[in-house]
Amino acid sequence: SPMCATACARVCQFPARAPHAMGAKMCCSASDTGDRIEARLSVTDVSTTSSEEHVSLRLREPLTKADIVVVERTWSRALEAGTETLTVTLFKHLFAVAPDVLGLYSFKDEPNTSTSSRLQSHGARVFAAIGTAVNGLANFPGLLPVFKELGLRHVGYGVLPWHYTAFGHALMSTLRSSVGSMFNAAAAIAWSKVWHMLTDAMIQAAVLCRPQESVKKEASTHVLGDFGMHEPLTEEEIKLVQTSWAAAAGLDSETLGLILLRRVFELDPQTKQLIPLQGEPNHFASASLRAHAATVIDTIAFVVSKLDTPEEFTPQLQDLGKLHAGNGVMASHYEIIGKALLKMLEFGLSPNLFNPEIKAAWTKVCQLALTALVTNNYE
Repeated sequence: SPMCATACARVCQFPARAPHAMGAKMCCSASDTGDRIEARLSVTDVSTTSSEEHVSLRLREPLTKADIVVVERTWSRALEAGTETLTVTLFKHLFAVAPDVLGLYSFKDEPNTSTSSRLQSHGARVFAAIGTAVNGLANFPGLLPVFKELGLRHVGYGVLPWHYTAFGHALMSTLRSSVGSMFNAAAAIAWSKVWHMLTDAMIQAAVLCRPQESVKKEASTHVLGDFGMHEPLTEEEIKLVQTSWAAAAGLDSETLGLILLRRVFELDPQTKQLIPLQGEPNHFASASLRAHAATVIDTIAFVVSKLDTPEEFTPQLQDLGKLHAGNGVMASHYEIIGKALLKMLEFGLSPNLFNPEIKAAWTKVCQLALTALVTNNYE
């Protein structure tokens, strides 16, 4: 969700740049830690501007009458291109950002999908549904039953939460190319609000319809699979974790977070769809991704700093897990983040700062955090 990074910080109230608040300091030379890690990732500097901060704030606001007017006008202009043209454009963008999604459609085996009658038939239904939403925005609660039912139907098609994110990116790109300068910042914000309101309803309906035992099995098997139950952290293990984290946190939160997310994307490329990248060809130059990356690291730093008093971070992680569940994050994604974190630390720190004993301690931390994130949010 575009609101994810900002909302995480707001819900959990983590201190800004928490790694340095811990008194983090490089415990080994720059060539042994900072350069060792940073050399693996080349990042183009993109400063967070005041206008981007303004956009983040706007996205958290309710849909306004002005937003509705903007959506209606841009939709009317887009329809002038004709649904056939819009359909080809939409699916071209969709398959560009998520090629694997093609396998979900009845026309997947056709040699030229752009001329497929099945594609056009499906596109007609898609744009009819969007039109229903646009025409009903003034009474949004009245739309919820329609889109919840649509979400339930899509479960049977094999649609997953991250697919809605990919489709949203494709829709925004289609609107932008169809109406040109009319799709300005205000239009992008208004359409983003609408899309996430609709997909939240669809995703929640899909999650609720899943058999409870299936959901519980996913939470226990996927998330805790490699991070199974362990004995509580000892004082010595807490010290080992905090010392090794201080060495890694010599880099700023954003840089360290980008390294972590790169590891996550390598383990599961589909997770890219969970973070809005605004169509940028260089994912790691995305202001949204960079902000999210810093928030992830600040969250980890907060947990590490409070390991001796887990009751201080457990409720906040539970709230964070609830927020992410509503934004399409599946229980299995947390296992991926845990694996990526261990890989990042093992790759970036010297052997004396990430030996088997320290890795075992970090594995306990992952299990502790993942349990809090999942508990009551996938049952």
